Amino acid sequence: MIEATSLEERKPFDRLLAAIVGVEKSGKSRLAATAEAPVLIHDFDGRADALAGKKGVYALTYRDVGGVNQPSAFTDFLSILAQLENSKDLSKIIINGLPAFNCPPETMVKTNVLDSIQWMAKSAMRYNLYAGSQIKGFTRNMTIGNLTVRFPGGFDSWNAEMAALEECILRVFALKTHTLVTLHEQAEEAPGSTAEKPVFTGRVNIFPARYQRLLGLFNEVWRVSRGVSTDGKASGSVPVVKTAPTYDFAYGASAMLLDAEEYPDISRMIEKHLQREAGLNVGQVATSTSITATQPNYK
Repeated sequence: MIEATSLEERKPFDRLLAAIVGVEKSGKSRLAATAEAPVLIHDFDGRADALAGKKGVYALTYRDVGGVNQPSAFTDFLSILAQLENSKDLSKIIINGLPAFNCPPETMVKTNVLDSIQWMAKSAMRYNLYAGSQIKGFTRNMTIGNLTVRFPGGFDSWNAEMAALEECILRVFALKTHTLVTLHEQAEEAPGSTAEKPVFTGRVNIFPARYQRLLGLFNEVWRVSRGVSTDGKASGSVPVVKTAPTYDFAYGASAMLLDAEEYPDISRMIEKHLQREAGLNVGQVATSTSITATQPNYK
């Protein structure tokens, strides 16, 4: 597949590719839900109800039943992905022979959200271990009563998980919608740190570390964090979106004209970019015509 694009008239958010990083319940999903609607949340965490009441947001929750049943969450996602590749119309998504959503025809998905990569990867690993249980060295099994627990048997298992993740992300990219993914973070441990006496550097990394390589697929890498409210006021718990590298998170990046810290609303972030871009264009025209221009305010 080859895609030709003239970039002169493009905006960095015409097709938003964003990785949103943060600890559990920091506001990653709520930030993703502020993207261009209709938003389709592919919910692997089982927490779609946290977005209850959000206009224009739809969710598909994928779960493995467990027990002796074949893991199906990942293959269910692949089935939905195949339907989206045929049509991005939400009214045409079928589950068990019935429409998934009660929405008008031509409700075209504008934003796909993979929430979260960690739990999506777990579902891929569960299926891989089940399907590859007869491959020597691929899976280690432990039987407890009538329950069989499967563990990765070597690097092939982990490589298969990463290959499945990357393949799915690229297929979602090919839908040409906005694509957002959420990732978890963990504190970086210093050399000499132990489980009994952990020592931390003050920095954070992607959890698990192997998913760090996925960040290279995204133009936007945002970290969401929230302060601790000590006075019981809501203002202390409003998330902050960090869009630039910092000492504690070196991976922050944005192609948009934004501050290092932003309010958690993608539409407002885009509006800020447009205002600053307009200011830059005015400044460029004024300079070319020898008129003194006021520089845009970046604060």
